[in-house]
Amino acid sequence: MKKIFIFIITLLLLTGCTSNSIKQEETKDYYLTYNNYEIKVGNDFKPLLALVGPYNNVREEVSTYQDTMANFYEYDDFEIETYIEDGIEKIYSITITNEKIVTNEGIHLNSTYQEMIVSYGLNYSNPYEGIYNYNLKNSNISFIVDNDIIVSIRYYLK
Repeated sequence: MKKIFIFIITLLLLTGCTSNSIKQEETKDYYLTYNNYEIKVGNDFKPLLALVGPYNNVREEVSTYQDTMANFYEYDDFEIETYIEDGIEKIYSITITNEKIVTNEGIHLNSTYQEMIVSYGLNYSNPYEGIYNYNLKNSNISFIVDNDIIVSIRYYLK
């Protein structure tokens, strides 16, 4: 009986670990789906204007990506930081600013830390208290958690 119990517990633990690994392997990139359009970091910014519509405001600041100036485009539900590569304005980061926007994995502002773990797993880096970064081949997603509640979600280029 004891052996059966240990076997079942081991099986459950392995199944849990495997499902997180498979989930991350199936996801090639983290990206935001908005109005049925995939907004991906590293992509050209111009086509986004036609598909998502005009932005509310744009400001120029020092880039969080390079030691150059960058444009920050503010929409109702998110903000996009761009960079220039080979003369093309590309998307460096997407920061969600409205809790009605949900990641493809089901997380939104005001979700809990536990919901994040269930959706994204435990394979994160934690450079500072309350910051959780999940990294894939070409993109990352970062969560800032305060008092067990997600207060920031940001996709960014690796």
